[in-house]
Amino acid sequence: TPIFQNLPCAVNVLSLSGTWVGNGHQSPAGDAGADWAIAMTINDGSASIDYPSLGCGGSLSQTSRDDISAEYHENITYGRDKCIDGGNITVRFYKGNLSWIWVGHADGQTYNAVAVLKRK
Repeated sequence: TPIFQNLPCAVNVLSLSGTWVGNGHQSPAGDAGADWAIAMTINDGSASIDYPSLGCGGSLSQTSRDDISAEYHENITYGRDKCIDGGNITVRFYKGNLSWIWVGHADGQTYNAVAVLKRK
């Protein structure tokens, strides 16, 4: 049995880049309820977020990043009357998915949301 074969070595490299989708759960619940859809797109130099079931979304400014995690500051650019602007998002690879945590503030109240996003 040959030990060496003339085949390239394949290594799975984790990458945050891509489009990630899932459902967020917010506490305390907002006017639109506690659960809503998320579509987050991460590229090397930019990122964006859409909340299709809420009718809002916008751009994300990266504040830190390493091989398996990143942090972003959210700027809601459409549907500003439907979503809290200025939240902070932390994402981290976890078992092939993306663990997603959002923290924001409105009217003196802190809101938290969590999700597990899958690569689209």
